[in-house]
Amino acid sequence: MGFDNPMISDILIQDLPFQVYAFILGKLRVWILGIGKSNKPEWNYAGTGYKAAFIYMYQKQRCIFFEEFDDDEYTLTIYDKQMEISKTFINVDPDLLWKQVNCLQQYNGKELFGLEETYTQNLIRSIKVPTCSLDKWNNNQIMECVYNYHLKCRLSTHINWLEWFNQWQEETSTIIELQTKLHAWKAMLKAIGCTEITPFNKDQPEFTFWSRSHNPEIDKANLELLYKQGFLNPIPSTFWKCFRQTLDKNKRGFNGKTRILSIIADNFTYDYINTNLNVSNDAICYARKHARLHGPGCVALNKPIITRQKILAKKQQALDAFLMDKAHVVMSSYKTDTATNEPVHYLKHTKKALWEKFHEQYPD
Repeated sequence: MGFDNPMISDILIQDLPFQVYAFILGKLRVWILGIGKSNKPEWNYAGTGYKAAFIYMYQKQRCIFFEEFDDDEYTLTIYDKQMEISKTFINVDPDLLWKQVNCLQQYNGKELFGLEETYTQNLIRSIKVPTCSLDKWNNNQIMECVYNYHLKCRLSTHINWLEWFNQWQEETSTIIELQTKLHAWKAMLKAIGCTEITPFNKDQPEFTFWSRSHNPEIDKANLELLYKQGFLNPIPSTFWKCFRQTLDKNKRGFNGKTRILSIIADNFTYDYINTNLNVSNDAICYARKHARLHGPGCVALNKPIITRQKILAKKQQALDAFLMDKAHVVMSSYKTDTATNEPVHYLKHTKKALWEKFHEQYPD
């Protein structure tokens, strides 16, 4: 076919925007699978779309380390021999991410991501990311160029993306709600001049809010409306933070951490409490038991002190004589005590009648 001919190969790949390549880092062969650009110098200007991979030992087996940028975060996914995900690490700093992995500590995070390789830096600098302003949305040629760069390879051809933007322009609301997982759409929105206005941390909401408005006062009014309708709720993060601080300040025991945890122990699953409060399953189990016995968040009641004394022989004889006296008791003819195998005795008189008869004779 002629693919071994360098001239033919060069002609075939001359129009490709990017070609996979590898470089050597110590004993590692790092493959660069994709190039993306951002405006952040602390990331060596790499951005969404940047991907790298290499093979190394993890937990005593050869694994594939797949690295990528996604929505302003570094993501490392480790695949085992069966190509199943063994572990995933996410961080905004590559150095901190690789400290979590706790291997290959002789290299820094940027080296392992391939960001300090000269050829990689040249490729990143050569990339021209297409963008446009909000007033250029009616220019289909510019929008098509931005779409081809950010969305074309990630979006179904059956979706009329341009019609979606036109409909948004016609609506009175300048804000849209977007699922957090739709990273490609987020990159597209950034490139065409939209602004993310979600008032939470990135790890909190399931949805994010984006605005196409030039006027921040309009966004402010829309956010107030969303808050009143219950779409914006910053309580979860604050709630778990306060609860964690309360647990840390209290001592261990039933009237300490267990009592505090019992307030919510029955309302959330083990995994959800573990994730947010970092407590053991045993602690949750004790807290649930505390809630059932004493009530959620209630102080544990002290158990009554029981004092036992042996009955005096004289009193024992008097009691036996009383129970054997047929004037006071009736002996059952068919029911026996399981411990002594003796017939069960029933009192003939009521408690009041017995009290009136014997309270002077037996004052104790």
